[in-house]
Amino acid sequence: MNILIELLVVLLLLVAIAVSVRFWGLLGTLRNVLMSVEETRGHVQGTLHEVNVTLATANSLLKEQAIPVLNSAQKTLSNLEVSTRALADVTESVRGFSARAESIGRAASAAAAAGSAIVTMASARGDKNRSKSAGLVGLVASVTKLLARSRTRQENTQTK
Repeated sequence: MNILIELLVVLLLLVAIAVSVRFWGLLGTLRNVLMSVEETRGHVQGTLHEVNVTLATANSLLKEQAIPVLNSAQKTLSNLEVSTRALADVTESVRGFSARAESIGRAASAAAAAGSAIVTMASARGDKNRSKSAGLVGLVASVTKLLARSRTRQENTQTK
């Protein structure tokens, strides 16, 4: 029985040694895992630091450059809108002016035709009251010249 107990003790010692070796290997693996986790944590902290620096730089760029540029663009667009409205008003005024000038031109043409007709009629009749018709012809001729000059000035102004 002594031998059996000794054999059992030796067997238990061998199992304890095997378990210790296995536990020692497991501890080595665990130590390697912990070192890898620590290295990964270092990389993650470095990446977070780089992200923070990038965000701070982006925030700085937005505050110092992008926001002023956007404000300037907004003011430029507002000024452009005002300029466009003013240009539309000027265009409308020019259209009205052109319409008035056209009506003056038509009136001048009508007056010239009436003056010519009056002169022709007075000449054809051989009117005794030449002094009256001559005065009327002179008046019509003066108005016609005045309207013709006005039309010429307007055309010169429009071409400039």
